[in-house]
Amino acid sequence: MCIARVLSVKLLLCALYVLFRTVTSVGNMVDTRTISQSEVIGLIIRLAVLTGVTFFSVRWMISQLDPTNKQKKSAKKKVRYNT
Repeated sequence: MCIARVLSVKLLLCALYVLFRTVTSVGNMVDTRTISQSEVIGLIIRLAVLTGVTFFSVRWMISQLDPTNKQKKSAKKKVRYNT
């Protein structure tokens, strides 16, 4: 369980680093030259992928850190199968 927590924190930090690097590279491109349409589309795609990865990794990390996660899942299963 401890290894999963360490890996999830590392994954989150890596995603934040890449996002920060993307934002700073956009700032540098704006200062030196104009941005082409393909570069803008590429940046939007990269930002969308990073947003999705960050969302699901944080959601997974919160579920792993929740001490009552197993009880919640078993309670949901009981409710689902008893109806």
